[in-house]
Formats: sequence, C-alpha cells, structure tokens
Amino acid sequence: MPIDFWAEHPPHPGTPPDRETPSEPADFTHTRRHHLLRPLWRTTEPLPTTLYAGPRPIDTLTDYILKDTPCRQP
Repeated sequence: MPIDFWAEHPPHPGTPPDRETPSEPADFTHTRRHHLLRPLWRTTEPLPTTLYAGPRPIDTLTDYILKDTPCRQP
C-alpha cells in the first residue's frame, strides 16, 4: 500500500520542494503577524498491508490501547 510522507529535507540534493508551509513565527505584532515558510518534500513509500491501520488510524490506535487497559472505577 503506498503511503505519502512529508519531510523537511529533500530526498535527493537539489530537488525542489513540493510545498511550503508556515512554520516559525517571524513577527508577533498584532497588525503584522506572520510566519516564515518552511519547505516540504513529499515521498511515497510502500507500507506492508499488515501495518495498515485503516482509513481512521486514530480510532484503531485508541481501540488497541483501550483493549488491554483496565478501566478504573471512580
């Protein structure tokens, strides 16, 4: 299964970034607030289907954590 990853460093030297995103605050002045842009590179890597958590991975992770965690009574 192909999965997209975003990295802060290019996969190969000289590769132009795929996107820039606001990152580090540059000015906190109320009327001029803005952030510096950070370049990002996208790569697609194969993920074994046994590691795929489904379309809602946070639900799968939560279920996994809760299945072996005893519930405390107040």
